[in-house]
Amino acid sequence: MSRRPVAQVRLLPLPQLHPEAIRVEVDCCYSTTGITQVPAPGGLELPTPALITAACFEHEARCGRCDTAEAHRQGHAELREWTEEAWSRMQAERGRRYAASRRD
Repeated sequence: MSRRPVAQVRLLPLPQLHPEAIRVEVDCCYSTTGITQVPAPGGLELPTPALITAACFEHEARCGRCDTAEAHRQGHAELREWTEEAWSRMQAERGRRYAASRRD
């Protein structure tokens, strides 16, 4: 039995773009997924843990072959819980709608 590779988080400052610009990358042996945030006047800036969580979810969606649990632990735990709960509710509703359409 082989274990899935573990995804790692990298935080890369991008001072050439802006003193506070950052790129969050989630990386495994299969792929790398990144999110870059460059502050803008009057713009919305997410805290780094929220960026990590977003990058982890996107990496899971694109890669799907690695273990992102450790990477998620570096992110925003509450945001992860909210997202997973919302996804579960959406999937359940999708199933109910499908079942209802098949009965009609």
